Amino acid sequence: MDIRYLGKGYAVAAQLAPADVARLKGQGFATLVCNRPDGEASDQPSFAAIAASR
Repeated sequence: MDIRYLGKGYAVAAQLAPADVARLKGQGFATLVCNRPDGEASDQPSFAAIAASR
């Protein structure tokens, strides 16, 4: 996972996997914003799969 910090307290990354959520939480991230609609690409996890991993 390639996290890019754009400013204090703000970062972006490519598509996350459900397993990434715990790692991000451990690094202090409190909020995730999902900008990709379900079904946009066949290899991406669904929003529900990512939300369930928190």
